[in-house]
Amino acid sequence: MKETTAINVAEALTNASTAITVTDLETPRRSRPFMLLFGMANVGLGVTGAVLPVMPSTVFLLIALWAFSKSSPHFHNWLYSHRRFGPSLRAWDEHRVIRPRAKFLAVFSMAASFLYVSVYVAESLMLPTVLAAVLGSVAIFLVTRPSHPPTTNR
Repeated sequence: MKETTAINVAEALTNASTAITVTDLETPRRSRPFMLLFGMANVGLGVTGAVLPVMPSTVFLLIALWAFSKSSPHFHNWLYSHRRFGPSLRAWDEHRVIRPRAKFLAVFSMAASFLYVSVYVAESLMLPTVLAAVLGSVAIFLVTRPSHPPTTNR
């Protein structure tokens, strides 16, 4: 049996009494507890990333939001409307926007990690080469995303 609910994020955010609901929980009931645990684990990693500068937070929170959308409208609503994490998640969800500060911190952390691994960890050029390719690709992706939501001309 499918649970079907409607989602109207803009209305829900403007009307405090309206809850954000998840559209069409298609995940089978027996796998929802696993998705819920997976979401909670990613929230834990995301909160850790918010405290530690060497670990990202938003990517884990996006994964958690996805997992909650498959398992728990309650936790999805909680994370989506969270005072600290909600604005970044909504900006990405609605406009695929990454704030300039987040871009800077991510690219800076990747560069610092690359330098650390290259100088102190790598025993050959293989690891720095692979790391440069992966981190460079991620950095290009981040930098090429919009920094602000589109404006509407009226």
